[in-house]
Amino acid sequence: MSKIDNEIKEVTPRFKKGDALVEIAPHPLVFMEINEVKGDAGNKDFCIVTWYSLDEKGLNAQRRFSMVAVDGEFCNFKPISRKLLKEAKSLMRQYDAEVRQLTDKKKAKALCKEYNRKLTEMLPDAEERLALAQQIEKEIITNKWLDCEEDNYWVEDSEQGDKYITLVCVTSESYDDKNDKTITKQSIYLQDNCPYGWGTLVKSGAKYMVIEKPEAVI
Repeated sequence: MSKIDNEIKEVTPRFKKGDALVEIAPHPLVFMEINEVKGDAGNKDFCIVTWYSLDEKGLNAQRRFSMVAVDGEFCNFKPISRKLLKEAKSLMRQYDAEVRQLTDKKKAKALCKEYNRKLTEMLPDAEERLALAQQIEKEIITNKWLDCEEDNYWVEDSEQGDKYITLVCVTSESYDDKNDKTITKQSIYLQDNCPYGWGTLVKSGAKYMVIEKPEAVI
């Protein structure tokens, strides 16, 4: 490679405004758009990004926060075309308009699941993602407390959500000055009444357990 080629390679930016990425499986389906490239330092690129995802309330956009890419890669994300991101955002806005008309939580949940599948089917690795999702669902571990991690999530949001329930246990500590001792409290939540997002549960060291729903008595 000539000196000129090396100089061109060195000044060519690894990322540009408007570049698009998607979170890799088995993580929740999140699309990312680069809003600004603030600069670089060696093998690191400093960017301002926005995340787009769906939940049962509508389009969830986490706008303009900092992320760092190392060696041309963002952790757990891979690039997609700008055209694909544009189509995905259009579909997410369509979902947002539809779900805001619903008052039934079960219908909203079903619609969210339907649109997430539509978004998955748009991706180049759709077949692999759907197959992985089915494999994970078949490997559900029940009746055992496990650590909340980035690689797991509420079972209710999977294809097996009709068969299982997720319990989460959050441990907190406070100090009793009067009796000079630490008080440990454990709180159990279902998805519907849990005040914390999954990311917060992961950071707090929470535990989760999947249990099978009882059969309906006819």
